Amino acid sequence: MTRRLSARPPVAAPRRRANAAVEFALSGTLVLVLLFGLMEWGWTLYRWFGLQRASQAGARMAAVTDTDSDPAVAATAAAEAAMRQWGIDPARAAVTTSLTGEVGDRVVSVQVELQEGALVGLVPAPERSVALASQRYEEVLPPQVEED
Repeated sequence: MTRRLSARPPVAAPRRRANAAVEFALSGTLVLVLLFGLMEWGWTLYRWFGLQRASQAGARMAAVTDTDSDPAVAATAAAEAAMRQWGIDPARAAVTTSLTGEVGDRVVSVQVELQEGALVGLVPAPERSVALASQRYEEVLPPQVEED
């Protein structure tokens, strides 16, 4: 078989590869910034929920601690254990416990503050997160002796 050569020169195909690369560079950058922003937001929210749970665990433990012992020690230990469960380093957190009110009607408050940094760094993230929980302090009062 013999091939016939045409007299017309071949028409050049449009250069679509360069257009696609430019479009991907423009849209891909925006998509990556949005993706990393969502990751940063999700990570910050996850840590904040972990701090909330840690402060609640600390307040709960301090509220049921025996009155002879220090509720701040129990609250700190419970809050640090809860932070470890959430994957938060307790060394970067500060646990503050306060006991307010009169005997028989006291409230224990536990505040957990975490110094944190950005996960990715493309979007601004808070430098610290604070969580606060309060619980009524269950005091076991000595029995009242009635006089006859």
